[in-house]
Amino acid sequence: MPTPSHDGYIDSGAFCIGDPARCIDTVGRYRDVGADRLVSVMQLGEIRHEDLMHNIEMFGTHVIPAFR
Repeated sequence: MPTPSHDGYIDSGAFCIGDPARCIDTVGRYRDVGADRLVSVMQLGEIRHEDLMHNIEMFGTHVIPAFR
């Protein structure tokens, strides 16, 4: 069985990675099938604290409001 690629995970919606529009699309696909909760793990591997905080800010500012 082949190992899924990074792009494969993103394309399948398993990972929500990219600009806000792409993340809105990914989260929207889950909403469209009835999901009403999202578990987010943003600190994977080695990521600088500043970058992590930026990612959280971007998600909260641009992605979450699209679903209110």
